[in-house]
Amino acid sequence: MKKWNFQKSSGASNRNALRGGSYSLTISVVVLAILVVVNIFASALPIAVTKYDISASKLYSITSNTKVVVNALEQDVTIYWVVQSGQEDAVIENLLGKYDSLSDHIQVVKKNPDVYPIFAEQYTDETVRNNSLIVECGDRSRFIGYDDIYIQEADLYSYSYNTSFDGEGAITSAIDYVVSQDFPQLYILEGHGEAELPASFREQIEKENMETQALSLLTVDAVPEDADCVVIYAPESDLSQEEKERLADYAAEGGKLFVVAGPMQDGILENLYSLLADYGVQANRGSWLRGIETITTASSGRGRWRCCPI
Repeated sequence: MKKWNFQKSSGASNRNALRGGSYSLTISVVVLAILVVVNIFASALPIAVTKYDISASKLYSITSNTKVVVNALEQDVTIYWVVQSGQEDAVIENLLGKYDSLSDHIQVVKKNPDVYPIFAEQYTDETVRNNSLIVECGDRSRFIGYDDIYIQEADLYSYSYNTSFDGEGAITSAIDYVVSQDFPQLYILEGHGEAELPASFREQIEKENMETQALSLLTVDAVPEDADCVVIYAPESDLSQEEKERLADYAAEGGKLFVVAGPMQDGILENLYSLLADYGVQANRGSWLRGIETITTASSGRGRWRCCPI
């Protein structure tokens, strides 16, 4: 019968195995240390460097318009983020990080309503939901509600709501508002049974930081000099001859009109249409919607006219 001889491992073999294990452990520790350092370094970098926007709707992108506004800042702007701990919206957080990285003049400060329950009351009377914002510069401020960031619009075909993200538009508009002193002046003509401006139109005017004032040409001798545009929205009666002449003088000096007009119960807007005709703008019966008159867009060297149907 064959005998098996079992030999004990030599001391040299044990030492070699020990060295190999120690070497592997050392390498592992070094690699781990490198990873820790890299993570610490990456966490210190601004969000604009470490995160890329691969979303279809570009939720995380900053447009050139925002960069122009932010790069021109000469005053310090604070963006207060009103949100409870643990309720932070990831998209808003990423966007605020980008604004914070764009300029040393922008500071993002988180305000937990559980800790500061009455903080937002000094800026707005509206209900303040989580992830609302307040943009402040000096004594000027603007409140941006959560509903101004995530906008819901009714879909009449599906009886549901479509949600769109307008965080950048709202924040950039607010920054431009709090650091500016002069804003475009829109005068809304009245005295002819004009319809109320649609809510969406008014919201867009506010977002563009335009100020509106009522204008009655029957009580003034001329369109105010600071008028950047006169809006004529769905009048039910025609202009008087004197009003037509005052608007013509305003346009001759480079003034602008935004005209929305349609058919009337009795007659036509003879003076208004005559004024527009001087600039090659003609009202035509619209074929796309029965009974609606449309006014085409035209411009001249003396003034620019923007018109649309109702």
